Amino acid sequence: MLEGITGSGKTALSQRLAERIGATYYATPPECLKHLRARVDAEASLEERFLFYVSGIMVASEEIRRLLTTGPVVCDKYVLTTICYHTAMGLAVPAPLHLRHISPDFTFLVTCGENVRMDRLRRYRGMKDGDSHHNRQPMERRCLTEFRSCGLVEIDNSTDDPEVAVGAILSFLRR
Repeated sequence: MLEGITGSGKTALSQRLAERIGATYYATPPECLKHLRARVDAEASLEERFLFYVSGIMVASEEIRRLLTTGPVVCDKYVLTTICYHTAMGLAVPAPLHLRHISPDFTFLVTCGENVRMDRLRRYRGMKDGDSHHNRQPMERRCLTEFRSCGLVEIDNSTDDPEVAVGAILSFLRR
């Protein structure tokens, strides 16, 4: 499981890691819910948004459970993304969150320098100064603090080569 804030490089890193270890790459929210994501993010209350993402975790959990019967899975965002983002946005997320989801063997927090992250958002997501990503910086910092409070193994993904971070993860897994 790779968790982290927007622009940290989770997707590229997850895809590369899955390729390197012969795993299936899986991203949340699940495919069956992705068509609703933009609308939920734009129109739903914070509580409704949280419930949408929790339902996505439950669907993802079942899909991942099936995928694990044929081999390992590397997941891009899961439970902690939902909890940390919504907490950072001001929702009083019940703790502990009692879900019947499949628990990951390992969860890594993917981080990078703020300048690197903002550059990635500009290059890959078309962010411009003053747009919604730029205005979310304080919330993203709060979210990163939430992630760090979980005590995850932190993987620095500041280089343009995700292979460096993949190596760090593989080195940890070999211990």
